[in-house]
Amino acid sequence: LPGTRFEVVHGKGGSAIGILNPRSTSGARALFDAALTRGERDAVVVCLGEVDTAYTLWRQAEFHGVPVTRMFERAITAYLTFLDGIRAHHRLVVLAAPYPTLGDIAETADPVLAMRALVKVGQRERTDLALEFNRRVGIWCAAHGVPLLDTAEVALGADRLVREDWKVRRRPDHHYARAPFARWLTRALPPALDAVADRPLDT
Repeated sequence: LPGTRFEVVHGKGGSAIGILNPRSTSGARALFDAALTRGERDAVVVCLGEVDTAYTLWRQAEFHGVPVTRMFERAITAYLTFLDGIRAHHRLVVLAAPYPTLGDIAETADPVLAMRALVKVGQRERTDLALEFNRRVGIWCAAHGVPLLDTAEVALGADRLVREDWKVRRRPDHHYARAPFARWLTRALPPALDAVADRPLDT
């Protein structure tokens, strides 16, 4: 994107369900708050990872002995509260949560994959939860005039699971393949940034 400069702030281990906790283990909220108060910017682009719908909510539900829908509601409420706080002071664009790339995980020495394997829920169920999460975020974005960029139409195949060409080749990986995601993002992001460029802030 010529003429565009990004300050990337990565809250490693951050999750929607814990985003309102300034003392969370990940420290993501404190990191984001510090970045948001650091100088002027034209827009803020928020991108949630797939950890909530693919791992965290299922593990939280198992730990607390409650349906995953209860943890889902807590996560969506926290995330939308977080987005609303950003929208009040910045021009906001939201990237929908990516969809799960991993199927059933066999025994592995990879610590990240081993952690993901603890969730005994199929890719179909994890994808459906991500689709519902993004649908709910989309309703909020539409109501508040916030652009939402969702990869569903390009990353999911006819079976509504992540397409093979959007997966990292030769090894299991919970990220999208870089090339197709980057190509999509460089097309989708500029119109969204243009749409919010002259938008007055609420405060």
